Amino acid sequence: MRTRIVVNASLLCVAVAVTAGISAPPPGRMKDVTGVRVVDYGIYEKRVIKTPEAPSTVAGEVKVVKKEGLVKQTDTIPLEVGQTFGLRYEIVAETKRKRLYPVTYHVIYPSEMTNPETGRSEKEWTFKTRSIGNSPRYTGFGFDNEWELLEGDWIFEISVGKHKVKQVFHLTKK
Repeated sequence: MRTRIVVNASLLCVAVAVTAGISAPPPGRMKDVTGVRVVDYGIYEKRVIKTPEAPSTVAGEVKVVKKEGLVKQTDTIPLEVGQTFGLRYEIVAETKRKRLYPVTYHVIYPSEMTNPETGRSEKEWTFKTRSIGNSPRYTGFGFDNEWELLEGDWIFEISVGKHKVKQVFHLTKK
């Protein structure tokens, strides 16, 4: 696997997995997972390394990010094209060995998002991947198009087995 950010390409879906070129760690035992926690959240900068097609997303692509950095910790995000926001989370596991655990990202938008070029719409987005335990991972969203700028509460949920965290972002016009 490689480092990925998955949030819906334009919808910058950010699901960070494993660094490219290194073989993936073995799967972990779910009984070793004691929780999942938000490490930080807010406005991020990112470096996109590629943009593969993702027909299951309203934008039709996702952005793969190699490195992200927190610019400002906040849950109030200004709506503007080019803005990237999200969170870093960590799967808390009893083992200190690198192990991969199944993760589900679920993003709920404040209203339906429609791509005017394709007519495709969605109100929420779900993505399943695997992430390394005890190692912060990023997921977020980047606005590439005016039609993605939906004012209101955006809800990010990260689930690992029976453990779940939720982060609500309040997106507002300047």
